[in-house]
Amino acid sequence: MPIQEYVRGLEEEGGLTVYWPYRDTKQDDPDGFQICQDNCDAMKASENVHVWYDSSSQGSVFDLGMAFIGDKLVPIANPEEVQPTVQKSFQNVLLELDRVSKKDETADN
Repeated sequence: MPIQEYVRGLEEEGGLTVYWPYRDTKQDDPDGFQICQDNCDAMKASENVHVWYDSSSQGSVFDLGMAFIGDKLVPIANPEEVQPTVQKSFQNVLLELDRVSKKDETADN
């Protein structure tokens, strides 16, 4: 499923307000600082931060760090793209955040 369908499903079927940086953050920032600030502000205002994993995205790593420090639930939108590794890795951290998020969502219901 493409990310556009995932976002549309959250908004239309789930009735959620979604801040999708690709769509909702001005991307014309010459050094990227304002992009990070806008994404940070959106995360602070959110209940949780859904991650669309893309191994080539440095911005996603930065955003995930902000979500982690903000103590947000972090479900993975495309878990089939995240492969665990034997050694410590960003992928393993992301999978653990997803596991904890699903556990906390289940406990809340």
